[in-house]
Amino acid sequence: MSVANLRLFAMARETAGVAIVSIDALTVRELLDRAVDQFGEDLRSVIAISAIWVNGESATLDTALTEDDEVAVLPPVSGGSSELPILSHDLASTRHSHKEPRSRSEDASSTP
Repeated sequence: MSVANLRLFAMARETAGVAIVSIDALTVRELLDRAVDQFGEDLRSVIAISAIWVNGESATLDTALTEDDEVAVLPPVSGGSSELPILSHDLASTRHSHKEPRSRSEDASSTP
């Protein structure tokens, strides 16, 4: 067996409760299955929607692992809120502080 380092990001890290863990495995599939056994089935759902990279390159579940490989689980990133009270307020005040664009007729009348 090879000991690889599993790095969990964002939602994967939150679900497992750790950012990095070393796991004995020969393939990415085996490593991820062992991680699910260790951290729970909720991690499987996160892995299913995540990109998997080995040593900085996209990998498949059948990618073979060697000693000290780094396997990263990268869930899709999103976030924020539909309510942005400070931003909305700032946008409203900014909208009122800018001059309205002049019409073409105003531009033509100001030309010498």
